This record gives sequence, structure tokens and C-alpha cells, in this order.
Amino acid sequence: MLTWVCGFVMIKDTPHKDLAYDFINSRLEPESGEALVTMYSYGTSNADAMKAVGDAKLKELNLPADPDTC
Repeated sequence: MLTWVCGFVMIKDTPHKDLAYDFINSRLEPESGEALVTMYSYGTSNADAMKAVGDAKLKELNLPADPDTC
């Protein structure tokens, strides 16, 4: 079970909105979520990332294959 929750925010009138969106989008990619799980043993809400990790690794980490089940 994860013990904290994090998210992304964008400050109103940010001067580099396009860069902020690029960063946020990169963190939402399945490859990013897969790395989060395999390198740090964290779960992710990205179902495609969880599929990419594979059942054996998820079982080892005691994480569900379907992030909606948590």
C-alpha cells in the first residue's frame, strides 16, 4: 500500500506553460510508470505501465495488475 499521494499542478500564468505540459506528459507515459514500478517498487495509476511491468514482477512487489483494484 502506498503511504502518500502526489500530483502535478501548474501555477496560474506560468511563463512556460508548454514546458510544464511536456514534463507532465512525459511523467504520464507508460514507460515512465514502468520505471517507477521496477526501479522504486511504487505503484502507478497507468494500467499500460502496469501491464508492461509484467505479472511476475507485480506479484514480487505485491502490487495488483489492475490499478483500479486498489
